[in-house]
Amino acid sequence: TVWLTFFGGAFSALSPNYAILLFLRFTAAFGIGGMLPVDYTVFLEFLPKEERGSNIVMVDAIGVVPALTLSAIIAWYFSGSEQVQWRWVLAISSIPVGIMAVLRRHVPESPRYHLARGDTGLAQSVVQQVADMNETDLPDDWKLLPQTQTSALTDVESTKRKKGEYVQMNQQDGHQPYQDDLEAPEEAVDNEVIPDVIGQDECEEEVEAAGDCGHSFAQLLQGEKMRATTWRLWLLYFLVQFSSSGMVFALPKLFDESFPGKTERDIALDLLIGVVGLIPGLAIAYVAVEKSRKKSLAAFFFAAGLTVLFLGGAFVKMNSQMWAIVFSIVLRGAMEGCFAILNTTAVESYPTVLRASGLGTAQIFDHLAGSISPVIFGILNGHQATKTWVFFFYAGAYILGMLPALTLPSDYAGQAVADF
Repeated sequence: TVWLTFFGGAFSALSPNYAILLFLRFTAAFGIGGMLPVDYTVFLEFLPKEERGSNIVMVDAIGVVPALTLSAIIAWYFSGSEQVQWRWVLAISSIPVGIMAVLRRHVPESPRYHLARGDTGLAQSVVQQVADMNETDLPDDWKLLPQTQTSALTDVESTKRKKGEYVQMNQQDGHQPYQDDLEAPEEAVDNEVIPDVIGQDECEEEVEAAGDCGHSFAQLLQGEKMRATTWRLWLLYFLVQFSSSGMVFALPKLFDESFPGKTERDIALDLLIGVVGLIPGLAIAYVAVEKSRKKSLAAFFFAAGLTVLFLGGAFVKMNSQMWAIVFSIVLRGAMEGCFAILNTTAVESYPTVLRASGLGTAQIFDHLAGSISPVIFGILNGHQATKTWVFFFYAGAYILGMLPALTLPSDYAGQAVADF
């Protein structure tokens, strides 16, 4: 998916006509759609529960801040010219993706993923590889145990499913049991008495009754807790992207219409200044996410909604360019904090066997909202009587997001994630 994104972006710069350009942009977007869920999933599965949220927010910052800053600089540099050098813009923008595609080859597969598939040997070799890279010694004679789908057995600390079989499980805060650690009694390490991970054809009756066999889309909506989590995440992604893409699309138009006499280059500079807000916004998210996923997410949604209202006041009531820039800076930080904490929450909410699928499905609603929102802005902004509705519309969507954020079934701050 990373290579698809790179080739789609790079070859767009060489497009001989609009039809091929459209196809290549579709290819790049297709790659991005598959790349982001996998990136967050792989990174999470290497992290301990301590400061896991902060690390995911940091990765978000490392990707977003340079990307949006570079994009804003390119837009400012090329703006105002009679013939926009769009081929150069596309070519330059694709360079970081190409670098990432090369580096991605050196990222090992997640041990959790290998264990969930029953590949204990591969999981063990990845752990050893990571330990060697970090110059860390693993315990002597350590072993990774095969994982089993035993989420129906909710009240046991350990269970024997066959003679001599020993499976360690852990259960915290009502989460599904998962195998978290390394060592088993010596007699349990014999390959003859430890079975492979239970597959669909081998699920025992009590596991089948719990609906835990198979890794289908339907599992995202199975069980009260999973269903409650999934639809809330879908709604949150829709609301945050609906408001964020709408405001990002609206800002150049609002600066142009509210302050006559500004050139395209002046407006591009105002937007570039707004990107500064990413740094304090993500810095606050880095700290807040470890206190509570749910509360920090709701707080950022509220801050973004309130800022949109203030921004509307700066454009409509005050007609102040200075305050419009100030509130655009604040809004940039608030909206990116929403995305960073929401990505953290979503990737933690699903077990390993569903994690990438769950996050990817949620982001369908993100992209759907991103397609709809600019159209709605165009309709509202096209009529004098409805111009001011834009701000109430987007602010309301942000503030509405507080409800599903606060009512998510679980807050994973300091908690372990599940594998099945």
